[in-house]
Amino acid sequence: MCKKCVWLVCVCWCMLPVVAGAQNLLNGPESVVFDSLHNRYLVANYNDGNLIEVTPEGEQTLYYSPGGHSFGSHIVNGIYYVTQNARVLGFDLSTDELVVDQSVINGRWLDGITSDGSEYLYIVCTAGQIYKYRISDNTYVLFANAGLVSNLQTCVYDGDYNRLVAVEFYEDAPIKGVDLTFADVTTLATTTVGDWDGVTIDDEGYIYVAAATDRVIYRYEPTFTDPPIVFCDVPGWPAGINYNQRDHILAIPCFYQNQLVLVLDIYKADSDGDGLVDAYDNCPNDANPLQEDGDSDGVGDPCDNCPDNANPVQEDIDGDGIGDICETLRTWMVRIDGVGDAVTIQAAIDSCTHGDTVLVSDGYYSGDGNRAFDFGGRRSLVLRSEHGPQTVVIDCDGSVTEARRAFTFDNDEDSTFVLDGFTIINGYGEYFNGGASGGAILVDNCEPTIKNCAFAGNVAVYGGGVYLYRSDARLTNCTFAGDSAQLGAAVFAYVSSDVEIENSIIAFNTGGQPVYCLSASTATLSCCDVFGNVGGDWVGAILGQNGINGNISADPLLCNVAIGDLGLTDETSPCLPDNNDCAVLIGALGIGCSCNCGVPGDVNCSDDLNPVDVSFLVKFVYLSLNAMCEPPNCPYPVGDMNCDTQVNPVDVAYLVKAVYKAQDAICEGCAP
Repeated sequence: MCKKCVWLVCVCWCMLPVVAGAQNLLNGPESVVFDSLHNRYLVANYNDGNLIEVTPEGEQTLYYSPGGHSFGSHIVNGIYYVTQNARVLGFDLSTDELVVDQSVINGRWLDGITSDGSEYLYIVCTAGQIYKYRISDNTYVLFANAGLVSNLQTCVYDGDYNRLVAVEFYEDAPIKGVDLTFADVTTLATTTVGDWDGVTIDDEGYIYVAAATDRVIYRYEPTFTDPPIVFCDVPGWPAGINYNQRDHILAIPCFYQNQLVLVLDIYKADSDGDGLVDAYDNCPNDANPLQEDGDSDGVGDPCDNCPDNANPVQEDIDGDGIGDICETLRTWMVRIDGVGDAVTIQAAIDSCTHGDTVLVSDGYYSGDGNRAFDFGGRRSLVLRSEHGPQTVVIDCDGSVTEARRAFTFDNDEDSTFVLDGFTIINGYGEYFNGGASGGAILVDNCEPTIKNCAFAGNVAVYGGGVYLYRSDARLTNCTFAGDSAQLGAAVFAYVSSDVEIENSIIAFNTGGQPVYCLSASTATLSCCDVFGNVGGDWVGAILGQNGINGNISADPLLCNVAIGDLGLTDETSPCLPDNNDCAVLIGALGIGCSCNCGVPGDVNCSDDLNPVDVSFLVKFVYLSLNAMCEPPNCPYPVGDMNCDTQVNPVDVAYLVKAVYKAQDAICEGCAP
């Protein structure tokens, strides 16, 4: 791709916008020349025949309207020549008056035009002829036709070799040379490129050729010995190009797009003044005349961010000036109380370089910095919970008015990017490809590894849990339950996406089919339990996979889908290793429902701790009255104040201290 370029009518990533006039006068621009006398470009339109003046800033004005069709153009001796059907027009640039209007007999479709610099014009006829036109008296003769085909397009004068370089418009067209002394035609280069529509030359003799249908400008060295380089891609059909030798700019008219593109010649700049042009300088911004490069990675030592280890792309994801390959990999700890290495998960990611690990401690993570994560081009990270999805929850807090998902992979993250051990809830898909997509995760042209993750309460139009676009992914030991989408309540795969789902539960999701594939996408499931989905279970993209590769359809016995508790209730679950043919854990979580014990010591379940609780506990301990409440999923009696699994007078003492003396005398945690 070109490194420095400017469009005059549109904008591209490598090009700076130049403001054009209110009206675009370009109408099938066929050729362009640079008028150094007036610092302007003159463009010849094919469709309306008009000649348009364009300033380097993009302002356009009508220069002349001869009617008909205008083709090639050239400036020599202060005269602007234009071919017009079978005529040659000439305009005096000092007065802008028409001073030449000459018909060329038998020249039915004149096209490209060039000159030897002073005496003769050479004019191409698309019938396969080149006319030699004497400037002094406007006379002409047929100069060459043998060896030229009827699709001859244009030519340029190459003074170093006393020849014309001519191009033709057809498939696999060769590039021809025409000797100016004997008019002999030779083949300078055979090509596999068709539809040459323009050719020009710079002041060092390099030849630039416009491949119309490929939308590419190729550059050949003067001897045509080496293969060409792709000098620049262009937005549309390039036609009669012209090299501005004063400013080292290649001007490219794009015929069907009605655009003029200016490309700065990257082979002229020497930014650091060390005698080497930037294109051939291994350190263009820091003087390095000897081109020292200790690690042989193509980057000169003065500007190499890792001079002892090859790092040709100079990756430095954390922006500290030290190349990633020289960084020591480390683990960044995130704690819910903010006392870890970073205060949020996002802050830890921002501190990473490629290959680092972010380890997230137990907790309920929500709010800015703990959702909608941006990986900033870090293709290889490990983002892992410390103790698994049962202890780390990411709450996206998304809604139709505040669309938020947890993870978006769209910066070439590959399979070495590992997402491991999170429960993701309440995601709402942000807009992508026509609708709300990926309630919890969106993967766009990437291949992250996703394992040991649970998805609950995530909503989208496409892919309630995970949306894949042009991506291959493996989902291992995941649980999708209570997610919802019109297409792919759990997983949606779109446009040549191949997803492998292993050892996973897809159950009790609402909306459409749980796994949906579209546009040459596939889903392959193994050792998975698909059960109780509103849109059907083994249907659509996964039809016929039940009963093979260890796949089953049985109630997984999840704890409480409604509140996002996706653990398994007891040892009878078919998703436990002892209960399925794969002998593996299916899903992200084993046995263990989340406790819901309310306020510690609240033995009457009033959501408050007060003397009434002491009364209830006394009745239970001393009077054997069943006076304690039983909150759901609480694995030990609420009256066990010291967490020794027993309820006895000691617990009464603990509760009295807590209620009457405001002492923190109650244990914490829901597991005995």
